[in-house]
Amino acid sequence: MNDSVRLHAFNRHVAAGGKVEPGDWMPDDYRRAVGKFVEMHANSELMGVLPEREWILRAPTLKRKLALTAKVQDEVGHAQLLYRVAEDLGKPREAMIADLLAGRTKFHNVFHYPTESWADVGRRSRSTSCTGATSC
Repeated sequence: MNDSVRLHAFNRHVAAGGKVEPGDWMPDDYRRAVGKFVEMHANSELMGVLPEREWILRAPTLKRKLALTAKVQDEVGHAQLLYRVAEDLGKPREAMIADLLAGRTKFHNVFHYPTESWADVGRRSRSTSCTGATSC
């Protein structure tokens, strides 16, 4: 099967709502774009931990400390899963981390804002976890 036939079949499959797995044939541009998107999402999960972890010891109550610790652990777990998907799409994890540390890849800009108070921690948690909700 030549590439134009494969591309047509791929586009039909995607347009019909079909799922695409990392091992499936896909156009190189599509694989790169999906990989870049997944890597950015993984970076965002990992970078989201940084401002929140600083507040674990400063949380006002033990219950809040435990809740924030669980959230940080969840975010790191999400990053690990997403890095695994990006690896399956062809980029080694070591390269993704190196690119993140060197500033060659991006992450969601909400993590550029300072977390100066406990209220900022709550506001950030709500802004990053309210996907599709009408009010959070």
